[in-house]
Amino acid sequence: MLYIGISDFYSIWSDLPWIMKLNIFFSLFFIIFAIGFFTAIIWIRIHKNIRNEKKKKQQELLIEFLNSFLFDEDFDKDSEIQSHLIGAYNFINISAAIAMGAYFKVSKEQIKLAIEGYIPTNNRSQLVPSGSNTIILDA
Repeated sequence: MLYIGISDFYSIWSDLPWIMKLNIFFSLFFIIFAIGFFTAIIWIRIHKNIRNEKKKKQQELLIEFLNSFLFDEDFDKDSEIQSHLIGAYNFINISAAIAMGAYFKVSKEQIKLAIEGYIPTNNRSQLVPSGSNTIILDA
């Protein structure tokens, strides 16, 4: 049976040339770095998925709240609001505007007219037709 003790390992290590020691050191460093790097990537992806699920649940709760608070139970086409704002991030802005209007007792019709009537002109969610293309200005 082959047994290598610490003293044997030390004598083998001390007999190695310096370039071999350096090679072993950097190899171990790279392995440890790679394991840490991949662990961090996996951790970030897991937490990103968790955050996205929470965000999705919050948006669903907000939609349910707005529908039940502002609109009749039988949601029809007349209750839909068409906005000139583009981008999913503007959903939260529009929802906040609806909630504020409801809080200050603004009628549903006035809320709808105000949101549908707003056309952005400040380079935020602004659509500019240019020949056969449409440019989205969102600075």
